[in-house]
Amino acid sequence: MNILLAVDPIIPHEDLVQQVTSRVWPTRSTFSVVAVIEPIRDPLFPETITQYMSNVAGQAAAKTELVASCLNASGLQALPYVLEGEPHDLILQEARVLGIDLILLGAPRRDDAFPFLSSRVARAVLRHANCSVQIVRTADVRKVLVPTDGSEHSETTARCIAARPWKTDTLFEVMSVVEPLSPSIRFLYPPHNESREAITLRAEAMERAMTGIRMTEQILSAAGLRISDHVIVPIDSPQKLILEEADNCNADLIVVGCHGRRGLSRLLIGSVSESVAIHSKCSVEVIR
Repeated sequence: MNILLAVDPIIPHEDLVQQVTSRVWPTRSTFSVVAVIEPIRDPLFPETITQYMSNVAGQAAAKTELVASCLNASGLQALPYVLEGEPHDLILQEARVLGIDLILLGAPRRDDAFPFLSSRVARAVLRHANCSVQIVRTADVRKVLVPTDGSEHSETTARCIAARPWKTDTLFEVMSVVEPLSPSIRFLYPPHNESREAITLRAEAMERAMTGIRMTEQILSAAGLRISDHVIVPIDSPQKLILEEADNCNADLIVVGCHGRRGLSRLLIGSVSESVAIHSKCSVEVIR
């Protein structure tokens, strides 16, 4: 497995190193430890800017080398890289060039004063990466929440989870959200006139939810993973329900697909997975 670990030169590295080294990774996994320097151009003070960029480059090189050495000392294989340019563009480009399977990003900061690992960069990587992306916030993973909508993307997510090594005491909770009727359907079938069509649509949505849970459970069980199930009845948006369930079950990691069904049965569309990844209190991986 080829993994790109994006590090921020100005943020302490200890937590990120612990978060990575405490996980179980496939045998012979390799880590590319990458820091990106965003260039600053000021025609009025070119010498000052040149000196500043030189200092930043030195900090970035020292940070990537330190993180790589920590990973190597833990038995992982890691190489440091320092790039200069637009952070999300270079992360995505490097992922393609190196054949990366998973991008690891530290928890994004809310401001853009130092834009390397800001929310803006994280959103861009989540939207445009051609591989899986994980926002890393927690170290030891013991409880994993797996939302499913029964689509082929959910099946792919389940199979990716099943193919990876996990600690023996890791517990997987499978959930599915049954969304309320869309505004157009509610207009056709308002609450005061609950038609057979509206009732049928709700029943079909519930059946899809149960089918998705059964499918995911079968895949994870076949891999010998410990699972429990959970069905959420519609009361709010899918992303909010996923985040609330992650809090309620004390999840260390949420694993979601990047796209799923659309329309009435949509759950894991891009906007949902992106929102969950940005706003979750625990780590989130978006599978492609």
